[in-house]
Amino acid sequence: MTRPRSKIVTAPLWVTVLMAVACSGGDGTPSQPSPGDPPPGGNAVTVGDNFYNPSAKSVGTGSTVTWTWSGNNPHSVTFDAGGPNSAEMTTGTFARTFATAGTFSYFCTVHGAGVMSGTVTVQ
Repeated sequence: MTRPRSKIVTAPLWVTVLMAVACSGGDGTPSQPSPGDPPPGGNAVTVGDNFYNPSAKSVGTGSTVTWTWSGNNPHSVTFDAGGPNSAEMTTGTFARTFATAGTFSYFCTVHGAGVMSGTVTVQ
C-alpha cells in the first residue's frame, strides 16, 4: 500500500510554514532585534541611550567583553579603577579583555554613574 501523493507533497510545505512562523515576530514578519537587545555573542553589551544592556555581565578570566553603541547620543565605557576605557562615541564598538578575577564597575562620563553604570564580574 502506498501513501497518497498529496500528503507527501504537503508535509514539507507545513514544515516550512511552521519554521517561518517560529522564526518570525508572530505576524509573519521576520524578527528584528530591538535597540536594547545585546548584539549576538556571549560577551556582548549594548550601549543605548542612557543604558547598558545587560548592565551586569559575568565572564571567565581571559574573556573579552565587547560594547556596541546603538543609540543616538554620545556615551562612554569608563572603568572606576582605570582603563583601558572607551572614548565618548555615538557609534562603533569597544572591547576589553579581563585577565584577572574581580568585579569591574564602569559608567558613562556623559551621564554619570547615577544614570548609566554597569559591572563586569570576572571569575
